[in-house]
Amino acid sequence: MLKSLLNSELMKAVANRGIPEIEEETCDKCGTKNTYKVNDDGTRELVIKCDCHLRELVRADKKRMQQRKINYYFNQSLINPDLKKASFKNNDIDLKKASPEIYNAYKVASNFCKEFSKQNPKTIVIQGDTGTGKSFLAFSIARYLKDKGNTVLFIDNVELLSLIKASFNKKNDDTEEKIMRLVSEVDLLVLDDVGANKQTDWACEKLYEITNKRQGMNTIYTTNLDIINEMPSDFMLKRAYSRICNGAT
Repeated sequence: MLKSLLNSELMKAVANRGIPEIEEETCDKCGTKNTYKVNDDGTRELVIKCDCHLRELVRADKKRMQQRKINYYFNQSLINPDLKKASFKNNDIDLKKASPEIYNAYKVASNFCKEFSKQNPKTIVIQGDTGTGKSFLAFSIARYLKDKGNTVLFIDNVELLSLIKASFNKKNDDTEEKIMRLVSEVDLLVLDDVGANKQTDWACEKLYEITNKRQGMNTIYTTNLDIINEMPSDFMLKRAYSRICNGAT
């Protein structure tokens, strides 16, 4: 096709005013020879051109679309206003003076961020008493990985259950299917404050459904409960906690 285009241009030139001068420039990206016809007045007309500029436009468009996707998921997060500025940079904990538990938590968090992979997903459980900075640390991880180009959703477990309940209202645009799809699709889900809700049969079933959907995906759970060593008697809740603890760090 390129040769026929060049031949066509040359034939037109021969018919009008003789064979024109041809100049070639090699594209330093793909090696294609961009061919120009030099007119009598010294101006040049492009005859054959590589598609590198088109590829760059396509790459830029894909990058914009991916960023829009990342922002969309992150904007669905339900975040306590106190956490919105949380990040590793804003952390005021001196790890050299921190307790072994805090030091280990930040070490696990750091390794999780460094080794984050969709192909080799991991689950971590951040457990501790109220006010020990679990949510701060979890959101710092979420922000860091979002800024690295991953889709991330951070949501409080109680608020998530409330959101699902609210979706039962026919006037609500959010459906349970849409909410659960968000939960199951993101590269990283942070489910904050697991176990803080009333342990009704419905709530336990929903927690199991969420944890089951996140099997084999990168997930962070924060909780005040020692769910790893103290399994509940409720069958469905026990299954949910079992899913959380499966392979968790």
